[in-house]
Amino acid sequence: MEDAIIALQVDERDNFAPDVQHILTEYGANIKTRLGLHNDNQNQGLILIEFAGEDNELESFEEELKKVEQLNFKAMNLKFRE
Repeated sequence: MEDAIIALQVDERDNFAPDVQHILTEYGANIKTRLGLHNDNQNQGLILIEFAGEDNELESFEEELKKVEQLNFKAMNLKFRE
């Protein structure tokens, strides 16, 4: 199981939010937490996601995100030692 915290910055939010929302819906079963913040003055949005799933699911999610123009993201994987 792979857990990650992912920060998505959506520029031109009015134009690209539907594309991002489609991906988030597709991977909704893997998204444990989602926090959305927006800046109307700059037409930007920031979405913080807690993603849980298998390694290949996280990779697929990131590949889908890369296809969206005006979207930047950073992921931090969380692996805890026992």
